[in-house]
Amino acid sequence: EAAKAEAEAAAEAAAPEPPPPEEPWPPAPELPDTSAAGAVVLRVRMPDGTCTTLAFTPEHTLRDVLCALHHSSGTPLSTRRHYQLAAGMGSPPCKDPHATLAALGLSGRLAVNLSEVPA
Repeated sequence: EAAKAEAEAAAEAAAPEPPPPEEPWPPAPELPDTSAAGAVVLRVRMPDGTCTTLAFTPEHTLRDVLCALHHSSGTPLSTRRHYQLAAGMGSPPCKDPHATLAALGLSGRLAVNLSEVPA
């Protein structure tokens, strides 16, 4: 009986701790109208294959884009996962959540793909 209790206690101690609760997304950033001068209009193919079109300013970051997509696309994104935005053939995908759309060279109207990447 004591050996069984010790084995159960050891199994519980060896069990990995559950991950901390997921951080919620902040409120969606304020976005310009798709017809606003200087707006970066992205038609985003989401990881589930659905598409959403939103406008951003050149100063918005990839994290702003992810947050806006999470709130408005109908496709929930996880703050625990890592995502990349790819603008098409020949341009490297963006994985840096702090990079601005201007720094990435994104302007005008673009079709982009959002995909989940390993951490």
